[in-house]
Amino acid sequence: MGRKSYVTEVLESCIFAKKNDASDKVTLDLAREDSISWDEAIDKFNVAKRKVLLLREGIKKDQKLLGDFYKEEERLAKSKLDLKQLLIEKEQLNIKLNEVRTELEGNEQETLEQEEEIKYIKEHSSIFKKLLILFGIGKIGRHVAEKRKYVEELIIKHEDIKRRYSLAVRNTEEVCTKIEKQYSIIAALAKKVQILEEKIYGNNGSLKNKYKNNFADKNFYKNIKESEDSQNACPWTFDEYDMAREELFYASLQVRKAFVLESPYIKRNLFVYEAYNNGKYTIAEKQQMFPHLFNALSVVIPVLSSTFASVGRFLKHAGNMSLGMLLIDESGQAVPQSALGAIYRTRRAVVVGDPLQVEPVVTIPKVLIDILADSTCVANQYKVMENSAQTFADNINEFNGMIGERQVGCPLVVHRRCIEPMFSISNLISYDNRMFNKTNKKEEYLKPENPFLLKKSGWINVDGVENGGKDHFVKKQAEKVCQLMEDAVHIYSDLFETDDKIFIITPFRTVAESMRKFIISYFSAKGYDKEILSKWTKNCVGTVHTFQGKDANEVLLVLGCSNKSAGAMNWVVKKANILNVACTRAKYRMAFIGNINDWKNRRYFREFIPNLIDIIDV
Repeated sequence: MGRKSYVTEVLESCIFAKKNDASDKVTLDLAREDSISWDEAIDKFNVAKRKVLLLREGIKKDQKLLGDFYKEEERLAKSKLDLKQLLIEKEQLNIKLNEVRTELEGNEQETLEQEEEIKYIKEHSSIFKKLLILFGIGKIGRHVAEKRKYVEELIIKHEDIKRRYSLAVRNTEEVCTKIEKQYSIIAALAKKVQILEEKIYGNNGSLKNKYKNNFADKNFYKNIKESEDSQNACPWTFDEYDMAREELFYASLQVRKAFVLESPYIKRNLFVYEAYNNGKYTIAEKQQMFPHLFNALSVVIPVLSSTFASVGRFLKHAGNMSLGMLLIDESGQAVPQSALGAIYRTRRAVVVGDPLQVEPVVTIPKVLIDILADSTCVANQYKVMENSAQTFADNINEFNGMIGERQVGCPLVVHRRCIEPMFSISNLISYDNRMFNKTNKKEEYLKPENPFLLKKSGWINVDGVENGGKDHFVKKQAEKVCQLMEDAVHIYSDLFETDDKIFIITPFRTVAESMRKFIISYFSAKGYDKEILSKWTKNCVGTVHTFQGKDANEVLLVLGCSNKSAGAMNWVVKKANILNVACTRAKYRMAFIGNINDWKNRRYFREFIPNLIDIIDV
């Protein structure tokens, strides 16, 4: 929609066309025929919304139930720990009690012995000695006096020991009471935990059965980086809820449709937009009206696309934050400054891309970038030529993760495009083996009886000499490709009419250009239409950079080069990005075409060739 002519075409074919115009035109008049009224649309929307909200409340209750379960588990664990402490305390008190009891018994025994000894001395002494004992004089009198004094000290000490013994008994009894109470608490909590556990993990109607792999308990988050089930899940959703949300989405579209058809202002604004497009207003008027006109068009066509290069023209009269949401796709290819204009004009932005695939193409020399940056005191991290809109977004994203040593924002690690070995090559060289392969029917597609050109992926070893002079085209490799393509046209009868069967990809522009010419010449000589071949090669033959975001059943990676162009080969493996993109364009089969001896010991190739790639004879 970046060009004015595109907007005009949309307005003419979709908005202003009549129902008796060309049958391929989707018009407002045609849309009205199978539309429901505004009131009916609102009623259906409210019913669908209530259903979703009701289910959402149920999810909140389920989350609370799980939270309660964990709280009660923690209380139970703490209560058991408290019991353990009480039992230790009881053991220590028993030891203390026994010590005090022993001390008390020893005191009483000593007192008794001393009194018995005094009694014995008095009974076996003469009258004279008894008088000495009575007055405490003489040797025997002083001896008995000392013993009486010792007995008095023992009696005083006995009272202190008895007091300490009583305290120890009381403390022990209190701890025993606490222990009994703690056992009761633990029993009650254990029963409560058991009931909650049955509701959450039991066999009948449990939360685990309801949410299945989407049940986000502690196990869900345990080792989440390595958990394929967790990475593939959508926490706290289930079939009924998903269906209800789909119904709500459909109902919301019906509301939008009814509003478009019944509101006189939408069509009026679109007529004004056409006049705006034809230059019928002043700049001041355009600046005032554009956000409203754009929003009217957005109501009819919710997603409007443009390249960054066209944003300046397309959204020329949109002011700061005057538009809604911006979605930047393939942002790993965009230099940061290219996104500024679009971000400035919108309230929110979602930045989607992969910094480990195609990087931005920067044509300004690095030395000139450094000079300009240094003259304006730009920080070093902003002078990196590989910076993209994606890397900037990753750096400020609070929801981030690590792939190797690189910080990435919200890493999506579930892969759904390629089967082996393409997936494992990409995962090994680019993603630190963090990815999980959830491609549909991946084992089925590996079988050699599938209707593909290549029965299995591998390396087609072709020796040859490149043209030289920075032209890395190898004629023998092109001849092998055309031989394969001759077989391919029998497997894919519509091969040259479609652009999703086979891609011929190369790292080098010179190889891509020569491959196009070679294929057109080769097959036109066999009677194929030159115009069709030209269109097909334009779409399906090219450098790695031109295939970002695309995929095909099979990919032939024509490496070009020969042993005299080591510099060019080293450029291919300077980073993993080129190989990563090339491999992940192929859904089911991939062939590396080149001299394996020239490549097998180079970076990345030496990592995956021994275990993931065999030489195939085709």
